Amino acid sequence: MPAEILTQEEQQTLIKLENYFKHADMSLYDRVFNALVIAEHELMEHCFTNEHERIKIERFKHVLNNLLLKISSGE
Repeated sequence: MPAEILTQEEQQTLIKLENYFKHADMSLYDRVFNALVIAEHELMEHCFTNEHERIKIERFKHVLNNLLLKISSGE
């Protein structure tokens, strides 16, 4: 996926996912999808301590959804 079609926030998110999901055989799609599952779980189970954290998770989830769309359209 060309970096020029990614926002800076999306590029930073991908770097975070590369550092978090270190398994070499894990595809970019799998990394983004699994992070999205985790974020959704955190929101559903109220795994945040305040409104600011909830908003950060919502924003992260939004970025992940955008990345999934870009990855899917780029294949």
